[in-house]
Amino acid sequence: MIVQALQTGVAVDIDGTIASTVNALTEILQSQGVGPQHFRPNTDPECPSVFIARNPHLQTTLDQMVRTIFQREEVYQAATPIPGALEGVVALQQANFFRGYVTRRPSHLQKVTLDWLQSHGFPAGDVLHVKDPSKSTLMNQLNARCIIEDSFHEVWSLFTDHHGLLIDTDYNRLPLPNNVTRCNWQAIARAVG
Repeated sequence: MIVQALQTGVAVDIDGTIASTVNALTEILQSQGVGPQHFRPNTDPECPSVFIARNPHLQTTLDQMVRTIFQREEVYQAATPIPGALEGVVALQQANFFRGYVTRRPSHLQKVTLDWLQSHGFPAGDVLHVKDPSKSTLMNQLNARCIIEDSFHEVWSLFTDHHGLLIDTDYNRLPLPNNVTRCNWQAIARAVG
């Protein structure tokens, strides 16, 4: 199933899929005096918040802080590659399946994104920034019918003629639609190799 999806051309999400921006975000919050005593990671796929405030009355404030930080370059510059992602994307490129990157990062962060990809050795490719509710439109621009993604909500919103490979994480464990397969980077690299 994975190989058949990959052969249709693949777009790759960045944050949470190949880049661990949540770790960088956590460090920035801690530098501002907001640490683990104030929040925990969100493992509820039905909740849109990145973190859950330990005091429910502070959830709106925490969400606003996270949105503000996600507009800044430093969170993306400090991100580290997800284990296995580099090898997986390189294998996709070598098999001629890789079409480019699709991200919800703000478009003013294009240069930071390209610099991060290059500095960590990821294959060059178009980086398209999503403004629509679904990434399907940009996948069409890349001639990709498959996306590798970490967000349950992103793969759920795919057009029915697209396929999603959902990187298995502790925050996306809801039942999947028929056009989505849960996997990891090692399985993707094996399927290609």
